[in-house]
Amino acid sequence: MRDDLAFVRGVVNEKHVLTVLQHFFIHDGRIQGTDGRVAIDSPCVAFKGVNAVVPAGRFCRAVDSCAREPRFTFTEQRLTISSGSFRAHLPLAELESYPVSDPPKQKQPLRIDLKRVLSLLRPFVSSDGTRPWSCGILLDGKHAHATNNVALARAPCEIKLTRPINLPVFAVDEILRVPDLPTHLHAEENSATLFYDKDRWIRSQLFSSEWPDLTVLYKSIPKKMPKVPEGLSVAVDHVAPFCPDENLPVIVLGAKGIGTEEGVMGAFVSLPGLAEGRYRAEVFQLVLSAATHIDLKGYPGHVFFAGQDGLVGVFTGVR
Repeated sequence: MRDDLAFVRGVVNEKHVLTVLQHFFIHDGRIQGTDGRVAIDSPCVAFKGVNAVVPAGRFCRAVDSCAREPRFTFTEQRLTISSGSFRAHLPLAELESYPVSDPPKQKQPLRIDLKRVLSLLRPFVSSDGTRPWSCGILLDGKHAHATNNVALARAPCEIKLTRPINLPVFAVDEILRVPDLPTHLHAEENSATLFYDKDRWIRSQLFSSEWPDLTVLYKSIPKKMPKVPEGLSVAVDHVAPFCPDENLPVIVLGAKGIGTEEGVMGAFVSLPGLAEGRYRAEVFQLVLSAATHIDLKGYPGHVFFAGQDGLVGVFTGVR
């Protein structure tokens, strides 16, 4: 039972403006939670034959307080949760108030580790609300794409789709939160459902898939790139806190090493042989955290990089 609850509990927001979305929906041997954007559903045999809407946060805390497997007693207006000397009473909400989500009947098998792909790209997802299309991971059937509008990355992701889908970051985070691996997928025009073993599923709204055309840019990726210079990532991390302009922290590379721009404070690490370049510190750190190879000679134009599991990407420096 606790395993079923762990699968669904992360999606419910106790501070949601809609009170009903602060609740779980228990329906004849299953438990469902939603924040209005993502719905998660799992079987739960402890609730066989029961239909009720219970306050999610207090329900979870009550179950967590049970030293042994909890017992549930339902009346028309109240749920009692008990175990040993512990007992909690929770009020029930109206069944009709809950926005029930049902899974589609169709689904196709996933032949890739989608969770691994999403974890590779999640750091590159934007939080720029003015460009909502960039606040998700785009699946086009062959690759998955993510961008923070400065760095762009993609990874192989072979999925049979009738159209590209853009998984919102809040859905990506839920998929990464649960320990299970999705086994099947069904995509519709405005939503996508991932299916799991034990008859579990996650359904999410989709963002617009109208991304810029990336074809031309990716055609420019070099077939071979040098390895990331030894010590570069550590040097960047050492230097970055000393950038004089906190609003525009810039890392400067050159033949003698790596440092900050000149200012009231600064730092430098000797690392001979680097190609010249100037980069936003946080963007450079992000790229180096994922890259195994990088073409620094691309500056001041596009700088390409590559990482594990077929990850490739590109970013731009500061002129």
